[in-house]
Amino acid sequence: MSNWNVKFDGADPGPSDDFTLSFVNIDNIVKSEDQFVLVDKYVDDLLNLCRDNDKYSVIGNLKEIISPQGDDLSDKRIYALMGIHTGTGTSLQLGCLLAQYQGGNWAILGLWPDPFAEAVKENNEILSGFLMAFIGSPNDWERVDVVVPS
Repeated sequence: MSNWNVKFDGADPGPSDDFTLSFVNIDNIVKSEDQFVLVDKYVDDLLNLCRDNDKYSVIGNLKEIISPQGDDLSDKRIYALMGIHTGTGTSLQLGCLLAQYQGGNWAILGLWPDPFAEAVKENNEILSGFLMAFIGSPNDWERVDVVVPS
């Protein structure tokens, strides 16, 4: 599977504790006709939760975004939606890489980690369930971060 490689700024200044996560390209998970498009209101709702809910936050530490083709897209409006879901009784870390279209809607570019991507490949409804849970079930999350460019 081809991946999006996203470098995050670490907690300390400088590159010593920067880290990279690989998001599986959505094209390898979901057929193009079945891909999800999120309306701008979805991201607005997430940002409102970041303002109103202590479990949700906006973090400015996306440092570098490299597409599966090797293009540096760090200057584009791309966010990483990262969360720790605890609503099923177990702690699941997962993330979605989102990009805004010119018209305002958002596309899912990739999923993290690989087991989450594989589960979605087997059943697309898993992704729609988690997308709805991000905004509709805040108590099911230990933490949700909307990670934006630094």
